[in-house]
Amino acid sequence: MTGNCFVEKTIETTYGNVYVKLSQDSSLNIPIILLHGFSFTSDVWSEIGLLEVLCKEGIPFIAPDMPYGMKVNRSFKSRDPDKNVYLIGEIISASGFDKNYMVGASIGGYISLKYAVEKNNVVGMTLVAPVNPLEHNIILYLRENALPILLIYGENDNVVDLSEMKRFADETMKTRLLVYKEAPHPAYLKSPNRFAANVVGHYKEVIGLF
Repeated sequence: MTGNCFVEKTIETTYGNVYVKLSQDSSLNIPIILLHGFSFTSDVWSEIGLLEVLCKEGIPFIAPDMPYGMKVNRSFKSRDPDKNVYLIGEIISASGFDKNYMVGASIGGYISLKYAVEKNNVVGMTLVAPVNPLEHNIILYLRENALPILLIYGENDNVVDLSEMKRFADETMKTRLLVYKEAPHPAYLKSPNRFAANVVGHYKEVIGLF
């Protein structure tokens, strides 16, 4: 066990083993699924203090080391989007949850969107500068299902263009765009406390805790 409210374990999936951080002792039945960016591992959520906040709030979470990650060495490696989407479903199923809330950064945001389209069990999302968000099937799904999304963008992002984020927000039903001043592509690094507050606030709003 690490800390007071989560465990670290390896979950066997169809394609290989995946390392995850899993919360425990929560009365809520909708977890937050945390998908890091390409240059990170699930450790980033601990490093910015997000897991500590979720623990204090009693919010369940699943934070895997995603196979697409450049620095991941505790899970099998694969950049195949379909494999990454499929294993998320296996991890959630193994953890005993039905509905979930996604937090995805960059490619993790893209995988979150693809997962929502394919599985139809996502109640809401916080996305940090997701790549490739304008794929036709993604936009069509979000128009038809009005999934509530908090979209966060760093003002100094040099990977994803702000115009793409604005278009995504305009073309979907319930997306709210927040721009973090002077923040990089991983905007949560610049303002970790604000990011944690935004994630928790949107999650509570979506599942009706406010």
